[in-house]
Amino acid sequence: MKKLTIFLTTMAVGLAGIISNSYAAADPPMAYATDARLSLSASEMANAKSRMPMLTDASQLPAEVRANLGIGDGGQVSAGFGTGNHPFTTKRASTRQAPANTLRRFPYRAAGQLYMTFGASNFICSGAVIDRRVVVTAAHCVHNFGQEGAGFADAVSFKPVRHKGAAQFGTFTGSTWTVPQPYYDGTDVCTTAGVVCENDIAIVLMADNGGVAIGDAIGGQVSTYGTAQNGYSYTSFLGEQATHVTQLGYPGSFDSAQQMQRNDSLGYQATPSNVIIGSDMTGGSSGGPWIANFGVNPVSTSSAPTQNIANRVIATTSWGFVSDAIKVQGASRFAHNTYFTAPGQTNIENLYQFICSLDPGNCY
Repeated sequence: MKKLTIFLTTMAVGLAGIISNSYAAADPPMAYATDARLSLSASEMANAKSRMPMLTDASQLPAEVRANLGIGDGGQVSAGFGTGNHPFTTKRASTRQAPANTLRRFPYRAAGQLYMTFGASNFICSGAVIDRRVVVTAAHCVHNFGQEGAGFADAVSFKPVRHKGAAQFGTFTGSTWTVPQPYYDGTDVCTTAGVVCENDIAIVLMADNGGVAIGDAIGGQVSTYGTAQNGYSYTSFLGEQATHVTQLGYPGSFDSAQQMQRNDSLGYQATPSNVIIGSDMTGGSSGGPWIANFGVNPVSTSSAPTQNIANRVIATTSWGFVSDAIKVQGASRFAHNTYFTAPGQTNIENLYQFICSLDPGNCY
């Protein structure tokens, strides 16, 4: 059973078992399948490069986003803050040094580090396990925007909760990775080609490791994230549609991308179908999950908040700035948008349905 939460008007609805191959309004996603295994040495992993699309300055953002951040048309950030004026907290996900730390427990253990090769070059991103054999990440991690069949990565692998070189639950090899049609052919709605796009999301199907699926390896369905889409977890706040976001990832500028980092920030919806947060993360964090209601629910005697289903991925890290002074990142929302308009066909559903349809065993 898939853990996909949608938000329609005022109601949260759980969807289960969507494996149909009939696509009503949107074309099926484009996929690349291979049996190539990616094995990188410690040196190669240490020297792997980021693939995060970067804006050179804030003038490339839509005017409404610049206004919200208090950034002028010239792309200059307020000298009083030296940032994009968006508060956040970015720290190590674990304060312990030993491998047997909090990272081995859910909900951290469903996030991890993604590796890919394009030609002779190695790259790093982040990702998250959302189903039995399914990892969600950013499209730019596994495909070069608009380059169609020639744009796919040659090989992909994933290490759940990699910590100081240790693969806590093993290394899993990608067998198929898929991106939305508009990202594949370059017709996606973007502020700049391939940057700040509506559909910078991807799903990677992981081959089993020693006969064990990646979701089973980290603890089964209860140890994988669900996804949520459209307006789930957002509410009107200070004139914006806003939500609280927990971002996980492996930015290269922190601990040499050897440890998972956690960032918490208010996120708000922005054009084109993005969500914006404050963050100190940089390249390498691409594809990492943006999670609503992160954590383990306490035993509580107070009334439950609205839309409080725990650990729902609502986006993945998509873009940032060349300058590390602005400290703002954005992501394509899991949602209906310009290309994906039909009921039951958000961008994330389009990918999810395809991967589950390849083999029902791919999804719980």
